[in-house]
Amino acid sequence: MNAPPSLKDLPNELLILILQFCNGRDILNIAEAFQSSEIDNLLNNKALWRKPVIGPNNLRKYLKYFGPQTTEITILGFVKVKPQSFKPSKQVWDKSEHLPDSVIASIRLRCPNLVTLNLQKCVIDTNEVKISLFPKTLKNLSLKSVALVNLPQVRTAVTASPFFCIKKALPQLETLFLENPWYLRPCDSLAIISGCKLKPSLAILGSDHHYTFSEDSSSLSRGARRDTSKHFLDLIDYHFVKNRYNTRRGQPE
Repeated sequence: MNAPPSLKDLPNELLILILQFCNGRDILNIAEAFQSSEIDNLLNNKALWRKPVIGPNNLRKYLKYFGPQTTEITILGFVKVKPQSFKPSKQVWDKSEHLPDSVIASIRLRCPNLVTLNLQKCVIDTNEVKISLFPKTLKNLSLKSVALVNLPQVRTAVTASPFFCIKKALPQLETLFLENPWYLRPCDSLAIISGCKLKPSLAILGSDHHYTFSEDSSSLSRGARRDTSKHFLDLIDYHFVKNRYNTRRGQPE
């Protein structure tokens, strides 16, 4: 009696094509399930690790597959958000649920061509994982429904913000996308402006904040920096009022 067809019977080219549609966890689970040297060899194919989606568990086991071919990484975390407020369902997190700073450091070392980093529902300890630790090659940074822990209890000065001088730390950054940034304070937007030589822009849609750093923008003189700061604060205030009181007030230009 012939054995039923197996995934291992497919040509390597077709297997690679199939695995490219899988996230990192599924790829490693397939390799573990088949216990095959042929499948294990396929895991080293660079095409599988150009834009990997990894996590939330055992993030370190993916690192050995990353390299110069990796241009985008999405890291999944453990945060669950409340459906109405979009805030994390809990405030205290186990250390094992935190995004390790060693993982970010390894990504910076192994991925010299990384341009996009997406952190989705990750628990980020701001005392350990700082913006300056991220790869300097980044052009796009996205924080989606993340939980920032160990933030200063009083955060009014721009220097207390985890985003302070982000453009200095990541000089090639073009976009910063913050989805459901429940942790955001007005000083954080001002902190983002700090360190910018060119005028950034801010677009707010719902609760999401999208900052853009364009090389075509005008330079930030002292007056322009003051005007940009005021514009950002006016935008934040407008959307805060609009979301709560359904005002007919016009959006700041």
